[in-house]
This record gives sequence, structure tokens and C-alpha cells, in this order.
Amino acid sequence: MLAWIAKMTTYSGGTEYVMSAFANAMEQRGHTVSIVYCNHQDGKPFYPVGHTVHLRNLMTGLLKERFVRNGGFLTGPQKIVREVLRLFGNVGQLQWTEQCKGNFLKEAICRTVTEEQPDVLVFFWPDTACYFKKYAHIVTPAVTMFHMEPETLFCRAVLAERKAVEECAYAQVLLPSDAEDIKKYCPNAKVAVIPNAVREPAAAVYREKDRYRILSVGRIDRKAKQTHKIIRAFAETAEKFPEWELDIWGSCLDRRYAAELYDIVRRSGLSDRIHFCGTSDHILSVYTKGDLFVTASPSEGFGLTLAEAMSAGLPAVGFRDAHGIRSLIRDGEDGLLCGSSVHALAEAMSRLMADGGTRQRMGSAGRQKMKRYRPDKVWDMWEKLLVQIKTDTRL
Repeated sequence: MLAWIAKMTTYSGGTEYVMSAFANAMEQRGHTVSIVYCNHQDGKPFYPVGHTVHLRNLMTGLLKERFVRNGGFLTGPQKIVREVLRLFGNVGQLQWTEQCKGNFLKEAICRTVTEEQPDVLVFFWPDTACYFKKYAHIVTPAVTMFHMEPETLFCRAVLAERKAVEECAYAQVLLPSDAEDIKKYCPNAKVAVIPNAVREPAAAVYREKDRYRILSVGRIDRKAKQTHKIIRAFAETAEKFPEWELDIWGSCLDRRYAAELYDIVRRSGLSDRIHFCGTSDHILSVYTKGDLFVTASPSEGFGLTLAEAMSAGLPAVGFRDAHGIRSLIRDGEDGLLCGSSVHALAEAMSRLMADGGTRQRMGSAGRQKMKRYRPDKVWDMWEKLLVQIKTDTRL
């Protein structure tokens, strides 16, 4: 059972993709798979799942009615308590909110686990582990996944989440360096290092062109992705490289931020060269048409779109301070790492925009390196871990 107390059917982000890919891979290997999520809006996952995968939305019937009536997980009086606690700092109000949410969901969680009878649970976020372990008291062996660097997550995690992670059979992290961070906050946790599975698109074609494309792929977000920095950096390079265009792929849920980005493009006079392309069901084919990949994420656990772009043979530019970015890009070999300012990003982009030979050399190196994350290898690692947990439980 894969569980994530989030709006699985609303978003098209990296975690949603990983959950669907995980479910499909295990289904194809002969396992019975269910996905548990929590969304008061009806709908199907953006990323398709196999027809035998059980989709279990906790937010149905009377629970959904309560949620709509309350305007969220908390009742009116509970919201007042939350705001009072907020006056004394963030920790208290976070603990209170999580407690209210856990009590709200615990009966639905228990009922779903009883009906599905999973051998192993895989939690897609530490707070989900807390809802299942602390509030619903689920004893089924479990793994908690970390899709971001643990240091970033635990900075805002409540103590109950750390304890819930330690109650699980394993905590799974994406990179070896993340294992040390887990041990700092959860010293009793057993840690498994399993990276994301990276699909291999057809290789990008290097040739002389009339137009070249920089790609930005991922959720359009002010804080998590800093899409505005990519636009401003491109604007700095635009006059020197008139044959280059910028394609921005992804959805934006923040209308105000989207309006700001459109305004930046309009004021820069680049509306004919900067394109907002939306989402795609065939994103792998997008990489093959690009010439350079750029990310401005300040923090990543494992940059999945970055890895897919590198797997397609695109050289990449990203911030040196972003843990999950510098773990994938080897500066000067398969891409460039730079400072986190717009000007530094523009300079790094310019270096590669000016040199097709370097782009080709770096792209080839990145494509070769990404083979270590081939899906069959990663799902083998996951299947081995899940079978081991099931076997250990029976001993």
C-alpha cells in the first residue's frame, strides 16, 4: 500500500509521478498495489496507473461532508486555538494542526488498512507516517520515503513525525549523503538508499540550427522552483544570443505569480521567445527537442526532471547550493553549477549557449551517467527491500 495524505488527483508534480510509477512497476511485477490519498475533490491521477491498482480516497461520505462544512480539517474552535498558538511561535500551531488532522483521519485510515490488508506500507511523506502510526496506531511494517533532503524537511517537522519515522522498518532516502541527515534527527531509524528511477528518452540531436531551445521543466513556483530567475537570466542573455528561445513546461497554481511572470516576459520584450507550454503527457519527447536544461531550484531531494533531461543528453545548469542538484551535475563534466543569483545563472547559461561542442560533450557524459538510475535497477532495489521487510515480519 502506497500512502500519501495529499491531493493525489489534483497535481502533476514529481511526487505524484513517482507514486504512479511505483504503483505501476510493482503491479507489473505481480504485486497487489493500492494507493491511499486524501482529496475532497473527485478526479483521476494526472499520471495514469494500472487498471488493477486500487485507488482509495480517504475523503468520502461523511468525512467529506465534515471537511466541506468545516472548510478544512479543523473546526471553527480548533482554528481559533491554532491562531492563538501561532502567537507563541510556529511549532505549537504545527503540532496542534497535525493532531487535529490526525484525529480527523484516523478512523478512515484504520478502515482502509483493514479492508486492503497490506503486507507493507510505503509512506510518501513523514507526516503521512505520523497519521498512520501515531493517530491511527497502524502496526503494519512500513517505509517512509524522503523526496526532499531530510535536513530541509526536519527543519519544519514536528517531533511526532520523527518518532513515526523511527517506528517504521526503514526510512528511504535518495542519496547516500541524506542517510547522515536522517541519523541526526532519527538516530534509531534504519536507512535504505534508493534513488529515483530515471526514464531514458531518445537522445537529443546535436546539429546546427536556426533556433535553439532552453528547457525548464517542472512545477512553476515562486519559492520551490524560482521560475522567475530563469526568465530574468534568459533576458540577460537574449540580446547576445538572438537565435535562442526559452520553453517553460509545467503548471502554476498561483495565479498572482503566473501574472507576475507574464508581466516580466512582456516588459522584457521577449514574448515571441519565451513560451509557457503547460503540461504534457509526453514530456520525454520534449527533452529530445531541447539544447540546454536549466533549473533554479534552491533545494531538491533528487531533481527528477533534471535527471531525465540529462538522460536525454542535455547539458544542465543549476545552483551549487542546491543539494540534490549538485549531487547530479558534476561541474564542468556534464553541466555547470553556479551561484544562486540571476546574473550567475545568466553567465553559466551563456557559456553553454556559446559553445555547441561543449554542450555535446557534457550532454553525452550526462546521458551515460544517468544509466545508473535505470528504472529496472531502481525497482529491483525497491522490490528487494519490500520482500525483505515482509520476510522479517514473519520471522
